[in-house]
Amino acid sequence: MSRLWKNSLFLLLIVLIIFAGCNDDEPATSGRKRIKEIEVDQSVYSFNYENNQVSSINVDGINFDFKYVFEYDEQGRISQSTTFVNDTSMQSERIITFLNSGEVRMRYQYTSTSSYEIFYINGNQNRKYIEKIESCSENQEDCFLSVTYQHEFDGDNLMKQTILMGEEQRVYREFEFTYDGQYSPLFPYQSTLGILNIIDGLDPFIFNFSRNNITKIRDRRYNENSNSFVWISDFRYDYDDEGYPVKAEDLDRPHRTTFYRWEKVQIDAE
Repeated sequence: MSRLWKNSLFLLLIVLIIFAGCNDDEPATSGRKRIKEIEVDQSVYSFNYENNQVSSINVDGINFDFKYVFEYDEQGRISQSTTFVNDTSMQSERIITFLNSGEVRMRYQYTSTSSYEIFYINGNQNRKYIEKIESCSENQEDCFLSVTYQHEFDGDNLMKQTILMGEEQRVYREFEFTYDGQYSPLFPYQSTLGILNIIDGLDPFIFNFSRNNITKIRDRRYNENSNSFVWISDFRYDYDDEGYPVKAEDLDRPHRTTFYRWEKVQIDAE
């Protein structure tokens, strides 16, 4: 994946945030508000909705802009995500297709070059997560295991994620998370958008699909010799009168503040 994609996706929501949609057992919002914009690193991610599902996300950055468009099946499950990128140096398109077999296939088109990856999904109706990724040749016939993910949950919160690389399954990175007890902006979309977090390599703080907000991340990274170093990040939130986060400060990077803007949701009478 190009450097542009990794940097942009790291920033984003691609949220990722990217795609939201809710299953029949979980409301599309907490009942009063839903996220409208997330602003971070001089980029603004705007969410558009249709039938209580995220239909698209517009991302306005300094030197680039994104647009994510989502399609759903009759059961409200995400079926396809198309990402359009436009920056000062190139244009590209990425299509992610979700199959009922539990596979997710991604085609990335950049000028005349195509690349393919296959993501294998595990979990249940309310929470899905990527178990492993295979990288494939252009004809999609020759594939090899590139990444495996291990997850530990406490209720609806992801407590630990371990990333293992290559056929030898070498531990590459471990995340451990601590949470508050308040609303997380992206939790209503965990069952659909959450898996995009891994596909796009998003910042796990910005694109947090757990029930609560992250207050600490313990990030251990390993090199090829299995030596490691740990980076610990702490976060502080401001909330509105209803308990929704409106601002998050990265205490280890004081210049980096995330703003959350919400919109009221009209609840139809039964």
